[in-house]
Parts: sequence; C-alpha cells; structure tokens
Amino acid sequence: MMIDFGSWTLAEARAYCAAYAAAVPARREWLTNELRARGQDTQILAGPAGLAELWAWATHLIDTGPTTLRLLTPQPAADPQPGIRPPWHSQDEPSHRLSDGALWLVDLLGMHVAGLVLEACPGAHWDVFRGSGRIRDASHHRTKLFGAFPDGVDFSSNVYGSVIGHVVHGKPWRNQRSLEELYALTVEACRGN
Repeated sequence: MMIDFGSWTLAEARAYCAAYAAAVPARREWLTNELRARGQDTQILAGPAGLAELWAWATHLIDTGPTTLRLLTPQPAADPQPGIRPPWHSQDEPSHRLSDGALWLVDLLGMHVAGLVLEACPGAHWDVFRGSGRIRDASHHRTKLFGAFPDGVDFSSNVYGSVIGHVVHGKPWRNQRSLEELYALTVEACRGN
C-alpha cells in the first residue's frame, strides 16, 4: 500500500522530503552494488547514455519474478530512510503485486534518474508539492523534483507506474515510459525545449 502523503502535515512532508533528498547518494550506491553483485557493468550508471541498458537489465530482472525478486545486496547503512520497503510504501503492509525487492528496485531506478537530472539541471531541487484550491490534488505533500517543471516530477512514482503497467495490466515494456524517456522529458523541460 502506498503512503497517503495528503494525510500528512506540511511539517511531516518537509521532514520526509529532506530525508528523501539526502538518500539519493546512498540509493545510487545501492544500485551500483546491486549491479556489481549481479555481474552487470556499472558503467551504465555513468550518465544518461546508459539508461536504455539499465532499463533493459531492470525489466528483464522484474520479468523473472515480480513477486519473488530479491535484491542481492543490503541497503547501505548511510541511507537516512532504512526500511523493509521504500519509504513511499507502507512498512506494515506488503505489496501483492511486487516483492519488497522489486519495490526497492523501482525506487533505486527512480533515484538514479533523479540524480542524473540534478546533475544536468542546476536549478532542479527537491520540495513538497502542495496543491492549490479546496480540493487536494492526489500528489498533495508528495516529495518531487522541481525546476522548470512547475508540477514537479516524482521519479520513483513514474517508474512504479511503468512497472505496474507491465506487471499488472500486461502492457508491453515498449509501451511503458522508459528511464531514458523520463530523463529526456525532464531535462527538455528544464532547459526550456
């Protein structure tokens, strides 16, 4: 079950945002460790040019067993958000669609793309999305990366949507937004293209 960020106070959402932003280096380290443990060349993490290969590796791994996938490496001790599952998912209730390992892989992929966007877009920054008006947006109080993209981007949520589209709804991977597309769309918006 996903966390209902809209039920949080702004102070709770800001504390989560600070911890999530601080976790980017540890999550990218974890992804590097996982690639290495599985015999994959870690050079695919060196920049956006490796995103297509990273996505192919990850989708193959997910296809081997979305409900049984286990990561081979432990969460780094330096991660400020330790947990059985990613912090945006309930720690008390497991997913019936994806294993804890698959959920973490989704988060690691999203954090990696976010890290690349932060490197490419100097004005990009983490913040808490706050909907305007009387009706709360579904993303209210969600941590997102902002810059030239006014509604912000939640990278892990985007990756999760692509994975669920394939695993639950049977849509081909080629019809899901890839890491490469997610990066390109965000950087284009950042650069005003």
